[in-house]
Amino acid sequence: MMISVETEDDHPIVLIAGRLDGTTVAAAETVVMTALGDGRGAVLDLSGLTYVASVGLRLMLLAAKRAKQTGQSLALCGLQPQIREVFEIGGFDTLLTLRDTRRDALAVLRG
Repeated sequence: MMISVETEDDHPIVLIAGRLDGTTVAAAETVVMTALGDGRGAVLDLSGLTYVASVGLRLMLLAAKRAKQTGQSLALCGLQPQIREVFEIGGFDTLLTLRDTRRDALAVLRG
């Protein structure tokens, strides 16, 4: 897994690529929760994500919960078809804000 953080329009963009599974989720959680720690909301750009395990889905729910508790917005973008299918089968597409592009995800943060 590769993870990095960029800033766009003064909002953190967390890029997660590769596999999000039991061996990589702890590092991802640290970065995602840190990005949400500044109070500006965050975008998770998952365009490079090739595999997500249940622990990765759990991380997405934890991040959404943290954002909601602190009055922030969280949007996920760029899900590849196989990843989007996992989110849809599990019903996560109804619990999380999913957008096709980073631009659309940033629009969610701007309100």
